This record gives sequence, C-alpha cells and structure tokens, in this order.
Amino acid sequence: MQASADVNQRIARLSAHLNPLMNNLQKEGSTNLRQENCRAKGGSPGFKVAILGAAGGIGQPLAMLMKMNPLVSVLHLYDVVNTPGVTADISHMDTGAVVHGFLGQQQLEDALTGMDLVIIPAGVPRKPGMTRDDLFNINAGIVRTLCEGISKCCPKAIVNLISNPVNSTVPIAAEVFKRAGTYDPRRLLGVTMLDVVRANTFVAEVLGLDPRDIDVPVVGGHAGVTILPLLSQVKPPCSFTQEETEYLTSRIQNGGTEVVEAKAGAGSATLSMAYAAVKFADACLHALRGDAGVIQCAFVSSQVTELPFFASRVRLGRNGVEEIYPLGPLNEYERVGLEKAKKELGGSIEKGVSFTTGSSQTTLNGVASFFCRCFPVASFFQWWRFLRVALVSPFPALVFPVSSSSSAFCGDFPVWTAMKSTARTATMVTLNSTSSNRPTLSKDNVSNNLPMSQVTSISSPPPPQAFGTQDSMEAITNLH
Repeated sequence: MQASADVNQRIARLSAHLNPLMNNLQKEGSTNLRQENCRAKGGSPGFKVAILGAAGGIGQPLAMLMKMNPLVSVLHLYDVVNTPGVTADISHMDTGAVVHGFLGQQQLEDALTGMDLVIIPAGVPRKPGMTRDDLFNINAGIVRTLCEGISKCCPKAIVNLISNPVNSTVPIAAEVFKRAGTYDPRRLLGVTMLDVVRANTFVAEVLGLDPRDIDVPVVGGHAGVTILPLLSQVKPPCSFTQEETEYLTSRIQNGGTEVVEAKAGAGSATLSMAYAAVKFADACLHALRGDAGVIQCAFVSSQVTELPFFASRVRLGRNGVEEIYPLGPLNEYERVGLEKAKKELGGSIEKGVSFTTGSSQTTLNGVASFFCRCFPVASFFQWWRFLRVALVSPFPALVFPVSSSSSAFCGDFPVWTAMKSTARTATMVTLNSTSSNRPTLSKDNVSNNLPMSQVTSISSPPPPQAFGTQDSMEAITNLH
C-alpha cells in the first residue's frame, strides 16, 4: 500500500512539472500535495523560494541560477504567461531544487504558500507612447497585487523587490503590508545589488584589479542621481583623482543606459540584473541559515537619513535586516551627491506612498493624458463615448480599439487603452506588433483594487508578454 502511494505521489509530482495549470485545477488536492512536497518530498534540505515574474527577461535567467543554488530545496515559478514552458525547461537541470510552475492570478496563492524567500522581478517594459507615469501606474499595480498575495500566504517571508522603480515600489509594498497588518520592515528589501556589481566592475577596470577583490558601498536609491557610490570607502583602500571620481560616479549611475544603447534599444540589463539578484538572494539564504557577517547594500526602511527609505549597508540575519550601518565619513563630492540623491529620492518615495493611499484621480488623469498623446486625431465623439461608457459601465473593464488613422501616431503599434469602472482606476496598455518581431504587451496590468483575473482584453490578441519583462526601450530614470 505504501509503495503504491509513493508511486502516485511521484506521478503527481511529474504532472506538476509538466502541466501546472491542470494540476492546480483540483485545488485542494494539489495544495496538499504541494505542501507535502515542500516539507518532505524531493530535493535537498534547504529553503523554499518563489520567483514572481519568472517567465520574463530577468525572471528566466534568475530562475535558472536559483535552480543551481544548493540552499534552495523548492523553487516556485509564477507568471501570467509562459510559466509551463519555463518550468519544464528548468526542471530538467540535474540540481537538487524541486521546481513547480504556477500560471495566472488564480494560482498566485498556491505559488506563495509556505515560501521562505520571495523574489519579485515582475513588471512590464516601457514602450513607445508611454511616459514614466504610464509605466509607473502599471508596475505599481502589479507590485501591489503581488504583495497582497504575500501578506496573505507567506507574511513571514523575506521579500526581495526588483520591480522598477524600486525607489517607489518598495514604499508601495510597505504600505500594502501595513494595511494587511503584516508589515515587518526587516523583511522587505529593495534590490540595489546591480549598482554594487557595476561599481565593483568599473572600479576594478580603473585600478586594474579583479572585480571580486573590490567592494564599493553604493547608497541612496536605485535610479539616476539617487545612486551614490562611496568611492572614498572602497576596499581595498585606494584614492581617485577628481576626474576618475566623476567618471566612475557617472558611469555607475548610467549603467542601465549604457546597456540599452549597446542593445540598440532592443532590451535592457536583464542578464546582469539576474546575476545581481541571485547574488543578493544567496546572501539572504545564507543569513536565513544562520551564517554570521552577511553584509550587503539594500534599499530598506531606514533612519540613516531623514527619509523613510534609503539604500545603505545592512547586516542580514534570520529575520531579514538585523542592523543598518551609518554612511560613515563622506568627502565633499559625496556630500553634494547625497543632497542631490535625497531630493530626488524623497519625491519617488512620496509617489509610491501616494499610490497606495488612494489616488484614483491621478490615475484617471494619466489615462486621459496618454489617450490624447497617442490619439490626437480621435474625434470628440469617440473620446466622450469612451469616457462615458468606461465610467458607468457595469463590466470590469472596457477595451476601446482605435482607428488606423489614430494608431498611426504611435508608429506601427495599434494601441488599446482599458479603463476600469472602480473607485481606483487602472490602465491597461496593449502594444501589438503588426509588422515586426518586436515584443507585445498585453494583460500585464493589475488594477489598484481588483484582482488581475478581472483585467480583460479583446477576444483574440497576440500572446501577452510575461510579467517579468523589464526591457525598457529607452534610457529612463527607473531603468536597471
């Protein structure tokens, strides 16, 4: 009897690898099996890790590298599209971690149940016709919904937040957790490791050393001038000329732009971001294991400055951030840079907090602004009909296709804009390529209030792009 039960369990686990959607349709049974797997079946002793946005440009290499980590026993991959394929591919790697895939909003809670570490690279790319505000509203909604799931299913998990703009999404996550009564500032960390990785690499190039022997503290935030490398505190100790300091600071701050230009606008720093994310996640896992002296830079709730969040060196432990280190002595160049960083960072933090405190009018204005920029020839009648129906419609969402004459103003991308008839209005932008192989974006939006399952699109759009895509088509301040 026991042998038969073990065979059935093995068959069920194989089914979970190959078809997570069908496996999770029988919700109660699959959940029980999954919990048993997490605790007793398969893999080596270790930690349970979830990646939200696992099918995107960052998520896929991130998932592959986490599968290789010997501290990971169970790896959950979640996205709104393409998760079964990514899961099947990665599950063939002969490492100890057991991989499970989860597809769509209905499986988010299953993906998060019992996790020790949650990594969030989920987000959508900036496309032609979208401003930073458009991008922010969409990505902020995604982060909000995912964090609501975390607060419900694994409130004690360490959360590594990668989704841009980190300077705003970390405050959003904090507010979501506060409302749910699960906020622990020690367990929420914005990942700024890519700035440290770049700083180590660029400084090593100037000094002619191995980057692995360099340690550059990078403080502030994770965008533009908020990124402040403390070159006066480089280890091993060394000195730089004013010209070298300015060159290194500028290059570290604009590393994302450098990659975008090198890729000719076809993507951003997905591979180096995945590497940096895994390096930081590995530090968190070692800290969870109880290793001493785990020190990294991260964007966290902080009292180092007057700002509520700030990136600086932190010591990690079993409960997340155990200690936040002061900035230490700064030279004049760094003091000036710090003031610039704080000014910019304060606005980004406030923007994130405002998003969660109920700013539906701001989002509505953003929709109107985006519509007018993209469709300047749309008739007044079309515009009024769109607004009137969207505001009074009993349906969860309304998709308004535009004419070819209107879409011409956005290149060869027909654009649809969806608006929700809720107190908190959210936008969904679908960019479908008709004459090239450029990526499409669809159904990647999460409303401020409704679950993603209620965000709808037209009947037969091209396949939507994965949650985890972070490819920006131009240099922007919230670029990796």
